Amino acid sequence: DVKCWSVPVDSVLEARRLFDRWGFALAPSLQLKDRPISFDKEPEFRIPGLAGTLKPFQAHAAKFLIKRQLAMLQLEMGLGKTVIALAAMEADEAFPALVVCPPSLRLNWVREIERWLPGRTVGVLRKRSDEPGDEDVIVVGYSTLDAQQRVLRAHPFACIVVDESHFAKSPDAKRT
Repeated sequence: DVKCWSVPVDSVLEARRLFDRWGFALAPSLQLKDRPISFDKEPEFRIPGLAGTLKPFQAHAAKFLIKRQLAMLQLEMGLGKTVIALAAMEADEAFPALVVCPPSLRLNWVREIERWLPGRTVGVLRKRSDEPGDEDVIVVGYSTLDAQQRVLRAHPFACIVVDESHFAKSPDAKRT
């Protein structure tokens, strides 16, 4: 009778330490070496049009987004999820793009787009009556998304970023 546990990838070393403390013996094939993950060996990820240099883990995440095309980026606060999304957009030339976010973050997205993608245009849909133009990136808040959906569905977006996606819990709710 074999027992198996699933452990999140970021906790494998901690799990091994617990197994050692509890006296579990791991098969030689499961013996892990304590070694830090390093992205330094990867060549620098240069993105023409991006005003700045990504940290190695950010470049790795941007490459992941480009490769997957449909992905969820989950990082701690302050690690640059916005910059990673913008870098992936620019590297993949995924424009026009739509950013859906809480209304309180619209201004932050506009600032980050202007800072990191100075060659791109940005439009903000603030009111229910606003219509998207031919900007490279359109930013819309969850609060006006329902009123905008007919217009937005007709717009050919190459990329859609859903920031704070936990706000979209139910497709049937007007606002969750």
